[in-house]
This record gives sequence, C-alpha cells and structure tokens, in this order.
Amino acid sequence: TAALHATKIEIGDDEPCVVGENVVQSCVPDQSTSTAGGTQTKLSAATNLGKCICGAGSFALPHVFLDEGVLGGTLAMTTCGLLAAITMQSINRSRYTVSRIENVEPPTSYVALTELALGGSISKVVFALTLAASLGVCSTYIVFVGQTLAS
Repeated sequence: TAALHATKIEIGDDEPCVVGENVVQSCVPDQSTSTAGGTQTKLSAATNLGKCICGAGSFALPHVFLDEGVLGGTLAMTTCGLLAAITMQSINRSRYTVSRIENVEPPTSYVALTELALGGSISKVVFALTLAASLGVCSTYIVFVGQTLAS
C-alpha cells in the first residue's frame, strides 16, 4: 500500500507529512488558497450539498410521484426541502452559538457540535447513530445495484 512505501518529510518546525499517503504529493503549502477562511463559497457549498441530496434521493422520486401523484409529490418534495433548509440553518446557527459560548472555533461535524453542546457521552451516541445511518445508506445502495443488475 501507499502507506507502507511512504516517506516522511520534515519542513521547518512543522509536523512531518507523509508523501504518498492520502494523495499528498508535496509538503509545501499551497499559497493560492487560504486555510483560515476555507475555499468554498456559500453557493458552491450549497450546490455540493444539493448534488449529494439529489444523488441519494433521486432513487425514491419515481416511487413518491407514483404513489402521491404530481401534486402530492410536488408538495411532499417542497415540504421536505423546506424542512431540510430549516434544519441546516438551525445546525449552522448552533455551531456559531456554541463556538461563542465556549470561545473556540466552530465545530465542523455533528459529533464535535454535540460534544461541545451536550458532552462526551452524548457525542458518542451521535457518532454511533451517524455510523449506523451511513452503513444503512451503503447497504441500501448495494441492494439497489444488486436488484437492478439482476433485472
């Protein structure tokens, strides 16, 4: 594997990085992007999230419209979209609220947010639930692909 054949390179007083592991090709920082503010705009982040949601949700759309009809399906999709937007805004507000209260950088994951807001034991529950949801989605894709190839 790449990790077995990787070489460590040390630059100045920084931590060593491993060339060849996780596609790291150089330890020289890229000066074209700023690490402090991130590299995505709000539009690109929203577009990326939309592509993820549409990619996973598009498998269920024909079934929704078949059962609910055009009007019901459109209403269901609009309601789900509004609820998703409200939820994402709430999570984002929570990130900044907890970062101001704890005087730390805003957390970058559900688990980190939960750890700051509710403590370590609850964050482990959130991690387990996130892991279970991810495994469920992956299992569903495997079943979907298997059934599609079989038919």
